[in-house]
Amino acid sequence: MMKDNICRAQAPALKVTEGSTCPYYEAGQSLRFSENFPGHCPSLLHMIHPYLLTYTHGGFFPWMRNKDHVVIACSGDAANCIARLERSTENRINFLVTKVKGACPYYSANERYAIDAQNQCMKLAALSLSYADRKNGTRFRCPGGCGSLTAEIVR
Repeated sequence: MMKDNICRAQAPALKVTEGSTCPYYEAGQSLRFSENFPGHCPSLLHMIHPYLLTYTHGGFFPWMRNKDHVVIACSGDAANCIARLERSTENRINFLVTKVKGACPYYSANERYAIDAQNQCMKLAALSLSYADRKNGTRFRCPGGCGSLTAEIVR
């Protein structure tokens, strides 16, 4: 079990080190989660990511009665949120926080949130959260499939 609430974890800043045919980012560009997704919890967006990808590619979740939403919980240990991710035909992330356990610094229960992902690569954002505990200079390749984008963690 983690000693600290995962909500306190900060997504690392990234620097794109190698160019690509990526429609979102260019070599030399720096990215910060807090600037790209202001006011949103890195942990909850990390948990939403695989479900969002499923919806993006036309999938659904057979255990859900309604095929247009899925229930997700963030993994904070001192506080966590239960959210309902809703399928969107736009390039947006829409979710309703249905319950908050503890004192979440980001969300309130029974409130809707929408994130415009029009100019964001959610694959790179989600992957960067997986590298939050890595040291400065750690390099990784984006799994986006749109080119050979390589980024490194900068602290």
